[in-house]
Amino acid sequence: MRINKRTLLILLLVVSFTVVFFKWAERGLAYSEYERKSPNGKFIVAIYTPWTIVEPNDIFAKLYDNETGKLIAESKRVFPERLYWDIGGDDEVYIGVEKIFDLKDYDTEYKSFIK
Repeated sequence: MRINKRTLLILLLVVSFTVVFFKWAERGLAYSEYERKSPNGKFIVAIYTPWTIVEPNDIFAKLYDNETGKLIAESKRVFPERLYWDIGGDDEVYIGVEKIFDLKDYDTEYKSFIK
């Protein structure tokens, strides 16, 4: 049995599309768990559960400017624990012991979540 180039190309495209779709779907189809305003009211952290085929056991967050609604950053995936605004300083956000956002890393008008 011989596979022609056209069939091989179509098979490769289907496999590639499937892999890219599932990688995108983790965040693109994630569902919102909850949102928290920063103590100074200038930012919102939205917590999401990634979309997966198997049962998810982690979360990620998106940081928004509360006044403009602009997305500032997305965090890495972390184990779901309590959200803290000021463990390491008033410019950092933690989920459990994992630092997810540090305002020093972003170009924002405000440099504190607290003040």
